[in-house]
Amino acid sequence: MTSDEIVEQLKQILEMLRRTIEASGELAQRVELLEEGSGEKLGVLTSLQGNLKVLLETYQAQAEAQSRTNLDVVESIKRLEARVTALEKEKSQHRS
Repeated sequence: MTSDEIVEQLKQILEMLRRTIEASGELAQRVELLEEGSGEKLGVLTSLQGNLKVLLETYQAQAEAQSRTNLDVVESIKRLEARVTALEKEKSQHRS
Protein backbone atom coordinates (compact mmCIF):
# COMPACT_ATOMS: atom_id res chain seq x y z
CA MET A 1 0.00 0.00 0.00
CA THR A 2 1.36 3.39 -0.91
CA SER A 3 1.63 6.23 1.53
CA ASP A 4 -1.02 8.16 -0.43
CA GLU A 5 -3.46 5.22 -0.04
CA ILE A 6 -2.72 5.03 3.67
CA VAL A 7 -3.31 8.78 4.02
CA GLU A 8 -6.59 8.43 2.08
CA GLN A 9 -7.76 5.57 4.31
CA LEU A 10 -6.84 7.56 7.43
CA LYS A 11 -8.85 10.51 6.09
CA GLN A 12 -11.83 8.20 5.55
CA ILE A 13 -11.48 6.78 9.05
CA LEU A 14 -11.27 10.28 10.53
CA GLU A 15 -14.35 11.35 8.55
CA MET A 16 -16.24 8.30 9.79
CA LEU A 17 -15.21 9.06 13.38
CA ARG A 18 -16.28 12.71 12.96
CA ARG A 19 -19.74 11.63 11.68
CA THR A 20 -20.03 9.09 14.50
CA ILE A 21 -19.20 11.75 17.10
CA GLU A 22 -21.71 14.20 15.57
CA ALA A 23 -24.40 11.52 15.49
CA SER A 24 -23.59 10.63 19.08
CA GLY A 25 -23.96 14.28 20.09
CA GLU A 26 -27.29 14.53 18.27
CA LEU A 27 -28.45 11.36 19.96
CA ALA A 28 -27.43 12.71 23.36
CA GLN A 29 -29.43 15.89 22.68
CA ARG A 30 -32.48 13.83 21.70
CA VAL A 31 -32.15 11.72 24.83
CA GLU A 32 -31.88 14.86 26.94
CA LEU A 33 -35.02 16.30 25.33
CA LEU A 34 -36.85 13.03 25.91
CA GLU A 35 -35.76 13.01 29.53
CA GLU A 36 -36.93 16.59 30.00
CA GLY A 37 -40.23 15.81 28.30
CA SER A 38 -40.79 12.71 30.36
CA GLY A 39 -39.92 14.64 33.52
CA GLU A 40 -42.47 17.29 32.61
CA LYS A 41 -45.06 14.63 31.80
CA LEU A 42 -44.35 12.90 35.09
CA GLY A 43 -44.89 16.21 36.88
CA VAL A 44 -48.18 16.75 35.07
CA LEU A 45 -49.30 13.19 35.82
CA THR A 46 -48.40 13.58 39.47
CA SER A 47 -50.35 16.82 39.61
CA LEU A 48 -53.31 15.17 37.89
CA GLN A 49 -53.13 12.26 40.30
CA GLY A 50 -53.37 14.67 43.23
CA ASN A 51 -56.30 16.49 41.65
CA LEU A 52 -58.06 13.22 40.85
CA LYS A 53 -57.57 12.03 44.42
CA VAL A 54 -59.18 15.23 45.74
CA LEU A 55 -62.04 14.86 43.26
CA LEU A 56 -62.57 11.24 44.26
CA GLU A 57 -62.57 12.09 47.96
CA THR A 58 -65.01 14.94 47.31
CA TYR A 59 -67.25 12.67 45.26
CA GLN A 60 -67.20 9.99 47.95
CA ALA A 61 -68.08 12.54 50.64
CA GLN A 62 -70.92 13.90 48.50
CA ALA A 63 -72.18 10.38 47.76
CA GLU A 64 -72.21 9.56 51.49
CA ALA A 65 -74.00 12.83 52.28
CA GLN A 66 -76.53 12.15 49.51
CA SER A 67 -77.09 8.65 50.86
CA ARG A 68 -77.78 10.03 54.35
CA THR A 69 -80.15 12.62 52.85
CA ASN A 70 -81.95 9.89 50.90
CA LEU A 71 -82.40 7.85 54.08
CA ASP A 72 -83.75 10.92 55.89
CA VAL A 73 -86.21 11.55 53.05
CA VAL A 74 -87.36 7.93 53.11
CA GLU A 75 -87.96 8.15 56.88
CA SER A 76 -89.87 11.43 56.43
CA ILE A 77 -92.03 9.87 53.75
CA LYS A 78 -92.80 6.93 56.03
CA ARG A 79 -93.83 9.32 58.83
CA LEU A 80 -96.02 11.28 56.44
CA GLU A 81 -97.64 8.10 55.16
CA ALA A 82 -98.32 7.05 58.75
CA ARG A 83 -99.90 10.47 59.47
CA VAL A 84 -102.04 10.27 56.34
CA THR A 85 -103.17 6.78 57.30
CA ALA A 86 -103.98 7.96 60.83
CA LEU A 87 -105.91 10.96 59.50
CA GLU A 88 -107.85 8.75 57.11
CA LYS A 89 -108.75 6.38 59.95
CA GLU A 90 -109.77 9.31 62.15
CA LYS A 91 -111.85 10.77 59.33
CA SER A 92 -113.60 7.45 58.68
CA GLN A 93 -114.34 7.04 62.42
CA HIS A 94 -116.00 10.46 62.56
CA ARG A 95 -118.26 9.51 59.67
CA SER A 96 -119.41 6.36 61.37
